[in-house]
Amino acid sequence: MDDIPDGMHLCPTRVDAHAALFAHLVTVPMCQQRQRDHYHKCFTCVHNNAQAGARRIAPEVLARFENPRKQSAG
Repeated sequence: MDDIPDGMHLCPTRVDAHAALFAHLVTVPMCQQRQRDHYHKCFTCVHNNAQAGARRIAPEVLARFENPRKQSAG
């Protein structure tokens, strides 16, 4: 997804910078609620509060999403 509006997150934004098969735009409060509810994709996400290491690299991963590399299928 190219343009993510302010105050929104792409859920999940994977730590490994790979695109998720299914991703949704969610507000920051929705993201926090999903984490509290143990949403099944939160463990792979850079926005996961429980993973301090992932938070440290979040800007680097998000920068990769702004300039994605083209990947060929097959």
